[in-house]
Amino acid sequence: MPRFFFHLRSPQKNLVDCEGMMLGDVQAARSEATKAVDDFFQPVIGRVQAEWEDWRFEVSDQRGRCVFALAFADAAAPRQDLMERPELFAPVVIDLDIARIRRELSSLEKQTRGLVRRASELVGRARLDAKTLSELCQQTQELRQVSMALLDLSRKQSSLGFMSFADDSRASGKSDLHS
Repeated sequence: MPRFFFHLRSPQKNLVDCEGMMLGDVQAARSEATKAVDDFFQPVIGRVQAEWEDWRFEVSDQRGRCVFALAFADAAAPRQDLMERPELFAPVVIDLDIARIRRELSSLEKQTRGLVRRASELVGRARLDAKTLSELCQQTQELRQVSMALLDLSRKQSSLGFMSFADDSRASGKSDLHS
């Protein structure tokens, strides 16, 4: 199903639709744009308010090609059955900043998700590094103990060898003196 983007344009402002809508075809997109433009029709004055007359929808496809444009000034008069019920036409306040805020929030949400994902990866890496470091500390401690044991053994053997050598030299010295 193709995605269509409903950009709002006026001579002074451009509001770009970054999300778009998934619709069946160009006719369905035209129908949605027409419904939106008809919402700007004011039955009390019989037309779109003057501040909206210069606005238009430019509907583009996924490739960014403009498939059609629809001016707010071309808003059709509401159906006759609706005209008989004026209470349905209560003044409507439209805040165009809502679309911009939604896009910004959507963008912030994506950025936040990306940052959370990156933080999670970093925490996982830090845990792995901490585990590796702990294992290395344990191995270092074991090697230190083995080294200390070898050093003690070496000292004992060295002192025994020295004593044995000293005993041998005394014995040979005595025999040299007596001979």
